[in-house]
Amino acid sequence: MDSLDHSSPPTTILCPRRRSHRLSPFGSALKEFSSSITFSCYVCHRKIKHLTDFFWCHKCTLAYHKKCVEPEIKVPYHPKHPLQLLFRSPKSTLHCHCCGENTHEGFYYSCSICDFDLLPGCAISLNILSIKYPKRHDHTLTYFPRINSLTCDVCALSDDKCFIYVCYQCDFVVHKTCIYLPTTIRISRHDHRLSFTLIPHPNKNWSCGVCRQRVDKNYGRYSCVKDCDYVVHSKCATRKDLWDGRELEGEPETKYEDIKAFKDIGDGVIEHLSHPNHNMRLDKKESDKVADGKRCQACILPIYEPLPLQNSLCSED
Repeated sequence: MDSLDHSSPPTTILCPRRRSHRLSPFGSALKEFSSSITFSCYVCHRKIKHLTDFFWCHKCTLAYHKKCVEPEIKVPYHPKHPLQLLFRSPKSTLHCHCCGENTHEGFYYSCSICDFDLLPGCAISLNILSIKYPKRHDHTLTYFPRINSLTCDVCALSDDKCFIYVCYQCDFVVHKTCIYLPTTIRISRHDHRLSFTLIPHPNKNWSCGVCRQRVDKNYGRYSCVKDCDYVVHSKCATRKDLWDGRELEGEPETKYEDIKAFKDIGDGVIEHLSHPNHNMRLDKKESDKVADGKRCQACILPIYEPLPLQNSLCSED
């Protein structure tokens, strides 16, 4: 039995995009097109598989699933109130509670009472009340229907704009968007692979290798597989500008992954790939104070600690 409750459509179906337009059922619409033409629903963007299951707007020249033109639906993951089908203008941004994606224009389902929004593709998905994913947690995770800022055990953040799943047996809390984070990755800020771990480490104090903020040792994080003591927040490690999106678990390391960014000349002198014209030496200053505003020319991050590598000819850090 379908757990998604669709209200009965009115006699006259109006176009969701332009409420002044009327929709035609499949029969009259098919007369205008070849039977070989395929359509995608303008609301959910999914292909219309059965030509007997869509409406057509002659003025907008747009196709819609029958279930996607209903102005109001009830979904099991927001049982308190029905969701209304609305259209988002480019002037504002929608954040989907289910998938975490942001969109600036298009249809969405919304509960204005709870400030709860879903993209159409997520609203009609019926397999999200429980998730079994042993790579993240041994037990089945259950959807937590209340909007609440619980701290996620994977990313250590509280976000009431994300679906939350829990394991009541283990007191484990996780955002839906964090369940499928990769196990092993490489990022542009470190030479070695990073591995995700949830194991607490009571005797360590870390700062994130990306944002330089404190890493809570009681929550999930990525750390270097070569024991470099390099640690990164889960969200920082999976930023699109740092990670290429590849899961490297089970893949053999390639030779280029072990190549250093510099050649050790000796006595504190190196030849760095980012500055091939001259060698660089370790600048051993008597004072630990670093000039304000100084940044590393390789990673562009501010230099907070002493002993930067400095080019003896160019004075480049």
